[in-house]
Amino acid sequence: MSHDIGSIETSVLLAIDPHLGRTNRIPEAGRPQFPRFQVLSHPEGLFPSGVMGDASQASAALGEQTLQHVVGEIVKLLKGMLSGGDS
Repeated sequence: MSHDIGSIETSVLLAIDPHLGRTNRIPEAGRPQFPRFQVLSHPEGLFPSGVMGDASQASAALGEQTLQHVVGEIVKLLKGMLSGGDS
């Protein structure tokens, strides 16, 4: 299963506080076609719901996994900084 930013952000929210995630309001998946590195001056034209991707794939379990990964990476970075290394 592929996880896009819509599902990752929603999953993190569900992991932090499931009551904040209004899963009944998740819009249909939307993935307009545009060049990979394009900066959009008006992204709302392509993402009227405010969501890019498929947030219906979100889950508290995926959010917890994401948070554990991010915290682990921050800890490694800080340990590297404290030891004078470039971790």
